[in-house]
Amino acid sequence: MPNGQPTQIRTKVRYDSKISGSFFAAAKWSYPWWIVQHEDGHIENTMGGTTDKKELPKLKHTAKCFTSHQGEHWIRFCKATLNADGALELFIHDESASYWDNLRILVKGGEFTSQYWTSYPGDKGDEGLIWTTISQSLVLNKRNYRKGHEVRGRIKFTCLQEETNVKYNGRFTRSITIKGVFQTELEYPIKGKMVGI
Repeated sequence: MPNGQPTQIRTKVRYDSKISGSFFAAAKWSYPWWIVQHEDGHIENTMGGTTDKKELPKLKHTAKCFTSHQGEHWIRFCKATLNADGALELFIHDESASYWDNLRILVKGGEFTSQYWTSYPGDKGDEGLIWTTISQSLVLNKRNYRKGHEVRGRIKFTCLQEETNVKYNGRFTRSITIKGVFQTELEYPIKGKMVGI
């Protein structure tokens, strides 16, 4: 996550133990971005490794979130951990060579903050970019989690991206929206404890 970002807004989490939808009922997966399955069915490993389907890694889709960044597309991955402060940390991200959407959500005491960031090709990277959250809502399936518990939820998030480095075309702003659902297993708990967030 880049340095120099503004303090983000805090918002109350809503809870719904019956959160549901088609995403939660169907398990989907894909190969990593460097594995290409062509229309005729043959597999290409762009990194030069194996193309044996039995040996290729499969990535379980743990999110289905629409993003408006860099053309509309879907973000398919979410990771849930507990950090050293006892906060639930959700990391919604791409596993792609083309897109670099990252959304980090911290939940503690019934409230949450979100921080978005990305990087662009070339020497610019994320230099001179500031992302400010302007609206957000989060629904989680429960208040208390242990290791292995399923963290299920809905996110709707909008931020303003501002280009602040005049070296690169002056000042420019645009909004970025991420909205959708996620379902992932909690990792790295505080040992032996039920943690309320």
